[in-house]
Amino acid sequence: MTLHVFEVNRQGFNSKIVVGELLNYENEVYIITYIGNVDIMRGLNGGIKADIVAQKINSLNSSNFYYRKVPLVMRYDIRKLTDFIPDVKIKRAGNLIGYDNGMVEVITGIENSNYDGTDLVIEYESEILQELPKREIDRAIKENRNSKFKVISGGK
Repeated sequence: MTLHVFEVNRQGFNSKIVVGELLNYENEVYIITYIGNVDIMRGLNGGIKADIVAQKINSLNSSNFYYRKVPLVMRYDIRKLTDFIPDVKIKRAGNLIGYDNGMVEVITGIENSNYDGTDLVIEYESEILQELPKREIDRAIKENRNSKFKVISGGK
């Protein structure tokens, strides 16, 4: 599976981030398949910041081999959840989790939460994000090429 989580931004009040849009990262081309956690960029020019999931173009589609909905259990040591250590953050619905094997899941809800000693144990409901089929990728590539060129005059 070749899905990856990225944090992206676009500056300007006319900016947009769109599913199906192509992006280049480390000499590879990716297609945006999912947008989550959109935020406003503050400043004079404004803009959008978002967590996205993007699929590497021309990669093996192996998402069909995974269950789509999966349970996810995470443990949080509450002794580390202080104002002095802000790095420990509890996952919430809508958060994206990317794995080294190219699989990405999105948390869709919380099933249960309880304490086990000093650990907060949360059982999440999550969904494995699926890769786009080749025909959708081909269409996005064609649209991206078309959007880069503005015809000034007719083709004689």
